[in-house]
Amino acid sequence: MSPPRASGSPKKASHSVSAAAKSGSPKAEKASLVRAADAKAGATSPSELATAKVPALKAPPLKSPAAKKVTDTGPQSLGKNRLSPTAKKAATGAKTATKNRNAKEAETSGAAAPQLGEEEQARMKAEEERKQAEALAKAGAEMEELRKKAWFAQVEFERQEEAKRRKRAEDEARRKKEEAKLVKDMLEAAFDGEDAVLQTLLERAKALGMKNYVDAADAHGNTILSEAAAGGTLSTVQLLLDSGADPNTRGEFARTPLWRACFLGKAEVVMPLLRAGADPRIGNHQGERPLHAAASAAIKEALQCWDEAETDRILASWQTRKEDAAAAEEAERMATVQTAEVEVATSKTDFDNAQASLKHARCELEKRIFEHDTCVQENKPDDLIKMTLDQIKLSELTVESAKARATEASRRLDAARLALRESVAAATHCDGVDEAPIAGIAVEIRDLDDVLVRDVGEKIKADGRWPLVIDPSGQASVFLRYLVSLQTRLRIFLLQDGAKAAGATCACEL
Repeated sequence: MSPPRASGSPKKASHSVSAAAKSGSPKAEKASLVRAADAKAGATSPSELATAKVPALKAPPLKSPAAKKVTDTGPQSLGKNRLSPTAKKAATGAKTATKNRNAKEAETSGAAAPQLGEEEQARMKAEEERKQAEALAKAGAEMEELRKKAWFAQVEFERQEEAKRRKRAEDEARRKKEEAKLVKDMLEAAFDGEDAVLQTLLERAKALGMKNYVDAADAHGNTILSEAAAGGTLSTVQLLLDSGADPNTRGEFARTPLWRACFLGKAEVVMPLLRAGADPRIGNHQGERPLHAAASAAIKEALQCWDEAETDRILASWQTRKEDAAAAEEAERMATVQTAEVEVATSKTDFDNAQASLKHARCELEKRIFEHDTCVQENKPDDLIKMTLDQIKLSELTVESAKARATEASRRLDAARLALRESVAAATHCDGVDEAPIAGIAVEIRDLDDVLVRDVGEKIKADGRWPLVIDPSGQASVFLRYLVSLQTRLRIFLLQDGAKAAGATCACEL
């Protein structure tokens, strides 16, 4: 008898499935357990399984008992090696449920973590603000301490400067007092005829740098020669005349040395004075001539016999000698100025060459640094990198040497310019334009930086007074306005650098 056909109608098939479920067969019990597991694990419902195109269960075909036995025992024997699609779906649902549970736990822990993170951030922020406030307070205290030190340093500097000014004033007063005593001693020695003492005093006055010391006079204008003529010592008068004393100076009451010698009857010194160029036509403040004031007949006779034309020739010769001496002094001053100009030109050339050498050395150093950086970036061999480092060190030594030469050249140039300014100032004051002398020196506009800003030679520092600039052209005001603006910008830059340094200090403290 052939087995019945398995392809029954769908109705019969579903009836067979439900009948199998009702009959409590192992297969039905297994399906019920799978559905219960899916429901517990939150898996899909049977309708969803149908939507997901799960293969529908079909009624097993009717077979022989042997085939049925094989069919019934087949799933049980194969279950050890593979799962049915429903079991796989149940396992997948369980894994999904586990993942969802882990995700929820992670979300719960993640929700708590940000809350702890915010508290930690707030605490760290408060700690950072506290440290920053402490650093700023420390920087402020340091700045206040620096201000106090600067103030004390300024006070000490002013005290030292005041002490220097007081010392200079004392030295000047001492020098004037010494010069006054020296002049008094020379006047007394001339009047007393002490030639050796007078010669020593004249040499001492020359060593002190007294100007026109041979014609030094007292408060009334009486010169050394006038006192010597009044004293009547011939050797003393001749010593002073040989030293270049002027025989026609006018002292108290406009009296000349010849007038005083004639008035006091010193006949032995009258002729030497006349032969030296003393003019007998010069009278006193009342117009009284030496002839009128002569105390003896011998003096009157000598004056009457004297040829006044000879006096004119002597005076002309005297004037010529004075002009020749002035010309020689002027030539010497001009030679000094020219020498200073040549020195300035030479120093300027050396300075330019030194600056060019320094610039070239710095360019070579930049090239060596670039070559080294290129070798490092291109991973060149270590020997080549070491060679480039050695070249950098050599270039640095060359730069330092060039910098030292440039500094020395700049110092020589400043010294040469200072010498030129002083020589020009000396020549200007000696050209007869110092009838109303003004203390100070004449400088070019381009030299204001050396004179006012850098104070080459420390002239302003040694004087101790504020400089006064007199410029009728008005060009100096442009330079000074630029200088003020430059100093203002420099002060701003320094303040900014100080703020940056304070910030860097705070950062280091943090």
